[in-house]
Amino acid sequence: MLKLERVSKYYFTGNNVVQALRRITLEFTISEFVAITGKSGSGKSTLLNVLSGLDTYEEGKLFFNGQDISHYTIEELEYYRKDNIGYIFQEHNLINSYTVYQNIEIALTIQGYTKKQIKSRVLQLIDRVGLSKMAHRKVSKLSGGERQRTVIARTLAKDYQILMCDEPTGNLNKEASDGIFQLLLEISKDKLVIVVTHDISLLQKYVTRKIHLYDGEIMEDSTLSKHTDNLLQNVSPKVSHTSILGSIKIALRNVFSVPKKSLFSLLTITFMLAMIFFIYSAGLTEINKSFSSTNPYFTNTDPSRIILIKNDKTLFTPEELLEISQVDNVRGVFDNDMVFDSVLVAKIYSEELATNKFYYFKPLPSLALDESRLMEGNLPENANEVVVGNNGLYNVGDRISIANDYLILPTQDLKTDQFEFIVTGIIEEPSNLEDDLHYFYLSNAGLTQISKYSIYENSEISIRIEGTKVYNTPTDTWITPEMVDSVGTKTLAYEISYPTWVRIDNSIADNQILTFDMMYFDICRDFGYKVEVRDDSDAGLCNATAFIESHTLTYRAITTFENDKAYEEISFISTPYTSDDQTLKLFMNESTFSRFFDESGYQITVIVRGSFEGNQVVKELKQLGYNTFYPSQIIDSNQALMIVINNILVTLIVGVLLIAICFVGHFVINKLLISKLTDYLIIRFIGASKTSIKRIVQFEILFITLVSAFLLLIFIIISKQNLFIVEDSLRYYKWIDYLLLVLIVLCVMEIMVVQFTRKVFKASVVSALKGAE
Repeated sequence: MLKLERVSKYYFTGNNVVQALRRITLEFTISEFVAITGKSGSGKSTLLNVLSGLDTYEEGKLFFNGQDISHYTIEELEYYRKDNIGYIFQEHNLINSYTVYQNIEIALTIQGYTKKQIKSRVLQLIDRVGLSKMAHRKVSKLSGGERQRTVIARTLAKDYQILMCDEPTGNLNKEASDGIFQLLLEISKDKLVIVVTHDISLLQKYVTRKIHLYDGEIMEDSTLSKHTDNLLQNVSPKVSHTSILGSIKIALRNVFSVPKKSLFSLLTITFMLAMIFFIYSAGLTEINKSFSSTNPYFTNTDPSRIILIKNDKTLFTPEELLEISQVDNVRGVFDNDMVFDSVLVAKIYSEELATNKFYYFKPLPSLALDESRLMEGNLPENANEVVVGNNGLYNVGDRISIANDYLILPTQDLKTDQFEFIVTGIIEEPSNLEDDLHYFYLSNAGLTQISKYSIYENSEISIRIEGTKVYNTPTDTWITPEMVDSVGTKTLAYEISYPTWVRIDNSIADNQILTFDMMYFDICRDFGYKVEVRDDSDAGLCNATAFIESHTLTYRAITTFENDKAYEEISFISTPYTSDDQTLKLFMNESTFSRFFDESGYQITVIVRGSFEGNQVVKELKQLGYNTFYPSQIIDSNQALMIVINNILVTLIVGVLLIAICFVGHFVINKLLISKLTDYLIIRFIGASKTSIKRIVQFEILFITLVSAFLLLIFIIISKQNLFIVEDSLRYYKWIDYLLLVLIVLCVMEIMVVQFTRKVFKASVVSALKGAE
């Protein structure tokens, strides 16, 4: 069955060469119980290791069942050993975290036995070695004899035809040793059993053959007895392979049998996954942030705002608005974009300074907000509700009196009571009170309310006056009533353009514009229309009512999307000068206002959550044929270079941090795997192939990683409701980002598995086990 022909083995230590075996020639057959004896250093353990394929040799040949296996590679010797050789060490080499049952069961699992086959065979083997009462006791709590019996049962779990024993009773008393030898004698009836011992007296009465070694050479080879039922035949071993389910079972057992190590691995991998996720998220957030906070065209460059016009500059139809609203990531559409370039001002009394202070706000769409972003309160639903920034000015429930700041001089007497809103929510904003503009989130109904004033801010307002009498006075003398008829006059058209503040007052009749006398006084002066000063209150001013009645006044407002527009007849009325300066203010009702300024539907706002979604929406809208302008993404040449540099730096920093996190995770997990090296060497020793062990380690790490990922997912789901930063990070993820993170984690895990598997198979089993202990 086994044959050695002139085998020699050398050990090299520095410059010295030690010959452990000298031209050994031996033959072994089945049903032999062979004792190899000799003093320490005689080469008996080396001979056993060579026979079992645990160690290599330099000269000679080794035959198994007549086949020369001298040329076998290390991997081929591994298969030879795991399929044919059972081995019992003096050190037992049991997995201490397993029970007796589990130590035997793993040997059968590695061989690919079914669950049903395993259970009956394990119990049979445990009963055979007399450990039935201790089947579910951890081997770390067994005596030396009980541990050795467990090793024998595990060895018998596979139908090995050759059983190699190296000092199997070295740590046992005589009674326990006799029990082991009696069991080996019984086993040897249909197997080849080879035992190495330094004291032949312990098993003299059991063995059938004795071989004595001295200094690596055979000094004696004698037959002591023979089994009466000797079976002299070649045996073909049962070649088996560990199934995937078997590998999963072993991996899970390895996880649960050492809970402290597994828990530490779980925490380490969870930390690593969390850091990878949030570092990557931070990089995505930085790269996808808005390019610009200001540009020369628009006051408000909030990333929630995408401006849209048609190439032919016509009105958007209801069908087009519906089409736009159904684009992915579009949260809403507002039909008057220019409202977002309005600036609102509020006057607040400062007790500290004992004076009024003015704070400015930019209108924003509440549709761009998520409820989770609010620090407190709710999103606005009605026209008079608003969400403001957490700048310390307002609390939920406060009322804000506010006005459009167009041409408003922030004087102490100024009234900012054009609109009134109730604060329903507070949102965190990066600005402080010294910054120019603060958040002011309105519902679409609220935006509609203030949008009436947004168009005229960018309009050209003109009043044409016809029939004015111009007095041709050669000197700068006052004209007396007696001189009126004698001074020459002429009639001509005169056009004035005033940047006036138009305000809605529904108490005024349709097609009427209310003005103040002072405006006409200024017109009189411009025309040289002067009269004699009669008293201090006269100041030489003309009569406004008389002026309106004696002249024809027409009005026009050229808005953004109009190149020219005819003057229209309208009724002007005037009222005397008031205490607060309203010289250049025009009042009209809502109907008249709409007649001149209603331009909604030409330039609309597409509302998105932020720039990440906005960039995707812009691409799709362009594909639909619309002219888009995204203020937050407009950059000049100077910014472009800085953005490229910034993105490169962010990518490098994120890459370095990810590598560092992966390295730390790899280091810690690798240390934990190394702490389990002995267990995996034992799994290799009892017959697991390199592929099987690699698969077991993969499943073990994969299981812990999946649990870690599940815990992280639970944390994200819970914190998503409470931490805006988590939800904000998630929106930047595409499927390719998730795939990239999965690949990073899998690569790190696979590197660890490959390195660890290589370490398990780096040396011979004997050397590796001794090095791991």
